[in-house]
Amino acid sequence: MIAENMGRIHKIIGFLSIQKILSLWVLSIMSWMVSISPILRSSWSGDDWPSSQAPYWIQWRSGSLKFSEVVLDSIYYTRAWMFGQGRFYPFAYLENRIQFSYLQELWQYKLFQFLLLSVTGLAFSFLIFRLSQSHFLAVGVLFTLSITVQFRTGFDPHLAFSSLLSSMLLKVFIAAIIINSVARTSKSKNSRKYSYLSSLIFFSAMGTYELSFLLFPILLIAFYIGTERIQKNGQKFTILAWIDNALMCMFDKRFRPVLYAWLFYAFFVFGILRSIAKDISGAYVFGLSDKSIPVFLSQLPTGIPFVSFKPEEISTFSLRIFVPMLFLMFILIVVTIQNNIKNLQQDLVKVEKSSRSQLFAICLILNLPAGIVMSLQEIWWDKATVTNSYLGVILNEFAIALLIILCLEQIFNKLYPQRLTL
Repeated sequence: MIAENMGRIHKIIGFLSIQKILSLWVLSIMSWMVSISPILRSSWSGDDWPSSQAPYWIQWRSGSLKFSEVVLDSIYYTRAWMFGQGRFYPFAYLENRIQFSYLQELWQYKLFQFLLLSVTGLAFSFLIFRLSQSHFLAVGVLFTLSITVQFRTGFDPHLAFSSLLSSMLLKVFIAAIIINSVARTSKSKNSRKYSYLSSLIFFSAMGTYELSFLLFPILLIAFYIGTERIQKNGQKFTILAWIDNALMCMFDKRFRPVLYAWLFYAFFVFGILRSIAKDISGAYVFGLSDKSIPVFLSQLPTGIPFVSFKPEEISTFSLRIFVPMLFLMFILIVVTIQNNIKNLQQDLVKVEKSSRSQLFAICLILNLPAGIVMSLQEIWWDKATVTNSYLGVILNEFAIALLIILCLEQIFNKLYPQRLTL
């Protein structure tokens, strides 16, 4: 009788736990979508207006707007960039031409931008859950994204450039999720197939925007954490041990397709295209000087919440309400976690939690590329500042979002060690 009652109690606790987790997920998704909703009210920005004229040029030249003509136009410009500036991003042009050819109304294009960025945030959140097995981190990172994502004048990756960066990041996150699953399946016959799928998606990310080339370590970490799950490695995390084990994982036959895709891209772009390019100029000329260091350092804090905030830019009542609303939602989530999660006795997934040090490494990997690339471009040496950034700033926003929630987790674990079990 006692055993039956205990079983019922555990079922009730499990049901309540699921309800609380679902409520937190819904709340975080709502805050994320509300925070990026200004996209829906924005207009053409950056090079989107001239790009929006592309379908008319295609139709004028070929007499129709067939899909084949759209593809041929994207191939034409891909070749021009390959042999002119030594850049290889065919997927960027293909996606650009498809978007502007078939989403010709402004509201259609903006809705697509909004949905794509929404899914990118969700994919990042799911990746963090896969790597940490923590609903707290996954839900938290989605909320902190709500306050790190900022819309800027000038080069804004959220509102313009045919969602180039959102598309790139989504592919990187999906590739990392897949390769993590491959590592978890041990020696499954299908693991190699999914490994090739991950490599193709990652290659398409590099073929969308070059910054993804520097995000290769994220896939390696995702794979390594997956192998830890299988091996149940409980050793204390050290940098040297991690490097040693990660390098071994890099040559694992299940990870090799990703490695080969990365190496092939490096050889093709930096070894061939850059050497034969004829029109490398302006932002595509790389160099190094004493000015590179301040440029690099100026980009590290660009993802900090409200760092680009300018009071004089607030001109409407809705924007004045928007910032305090986000703070109220943040307080609500913290209070919910602190007061309502204390009854949960265990995580829904019974696995060892991976070393948070590896998640901190992902923060670093996401935070460095924008500054590295800009520091090598002479055009930015005299004008890059914390508030004057380029498209890669979106990576910094994701990095700082993860960093904030990781720090909050550490604080909660110390203050409420018996409560934070979500």
